[in-house]
Amino acid sequence: MRTLLLLPLLAVFGCGHPFKRIQPGMTAAEVREVTADHGPTDVRTWPQVPGSEAWYYGPDRCILLVNDVVRQKSVTRTRASAGIPGVVRMSVRDQAECAPPGLESNAGPTTNVSVPGFGGATLR
Repeated sequence: MRTLLLLPLLAVFGCGHPFKRIQPGMTAAEVREVTADHGPTDVRTWPQVPGSEAWYYGPDRCILLVNDVVRQKSVTRTRASAGIPGVVRMSVRDQAECAPPGLESNAGPTTNVSVPGFGGATLR
């Protein structure tokens, strides 16, 4: 009986984005095979670093390929989150970023503040 209850949960969580299966050292062809229907939403290149590409999967996940080999991957992480329910909510996030060494933006963390009924703002 418990197994029957767990099967729908496994199906829901098992069908997520395959980003977790991408690892440094994989080739671009292997990444395409793993991601199949989930291609990158944005691809960035740098003229000063030939052979480097960053593949972004939405704003919160990316991989850096150098000469068609994955060198790194990055995921947006929330470092801290706090607030008063119904009054204000704050979070400090490190945004996913993939760029060749020396070309990182060094933007630092972002702080998101949101007030119900008034909207929110992102501060750097």
